[in-house]
Amino acid sequence: MVVCRKNEITQIYRVIKEIDPQAFITVDSVMGVYGEGFDNLRTK
Repeated sequence: MVVCRKNEITQIYRVIKEIDPQAFITVDSVMGVYGEGFDNLRTK
């Protein structure tokens, strides 16, 4: 599983194609991603 920003998807596709041109890929959008490199988890 890979979580990335929209502007990184082309690079991710290239890497996948190099490794396995027959790879199964699914893409979905998420409401929020929290952790290092993304948003901080906010608590009330």
